[in-house]
Amino acid sequence: MGKQIDDVPLARRRALAAELLSKGHGISDVCRKARLSLPTVSKYKDLIERGGPEALARLRIHGNVPRLDDASQSWLVSAIKHSPGLHGYPGPTWTISQLRELIFRRLGVQFSASHVGHLVRGYGLAYRLTYSTSEKASPATARKSQGDVQAARRKTAAKMLLDGDSAERVAKELSISLRTIEKYRSMIVAGGVRAVE
Repeated sequence: MGKQIDDVPLARRRALAAELLSKGHGISDVCRKARLSLPTVSKYKDLIERGGPEALARLRIHGNVPRLDDASQSWLVSAIKHSPGLHGYPGPTWTISQLRELIFRRLGVQFSASHVGHLVRGYGLAYRLTYSTSEKASPATARKSQGDVQAARRKTAAKMLLDGDSAERVAKELSISLRTIEKYRSMIVAGGVRAVE
């Protein structure tokens, strides 16, 4: 297939992964050869073990989330890192609904709110999100101070810790030091989420 495998449609790469997995190749080997992520290949391996290669072939029919190509992902990461103002949205940080709308406007893909959150956290950019109570923030609320952004990051860290994420993962995704996350964890154990807020 040559070095341009990233240009090969996902269905073909998936078929290659299925073939390699059924021949007993290791997950990391399959990731490299089919240019798929580790979680994806692990999911494929589980599917094949449970239901054979046909289970993998049926995956698309059951409406899995459409995948963004590399160029779209690069564009999205850049958009999230920069001010929402560049795309006509108020505020220094993004809301999930703003990003959903932007992704649909720019890339023509309609993601669920939870999937957009998953993508942003996957890129390690959760700190760029504002979890506003009302999504339509007035310009006054939009001008959040740095303190509010820090508070939102602390709250996100607390929620991730309570959801069972490891301190290492939370530290990496929110770009907060491991020592700080460990401090948050002990505060949560002592006094719940309110302690961190």
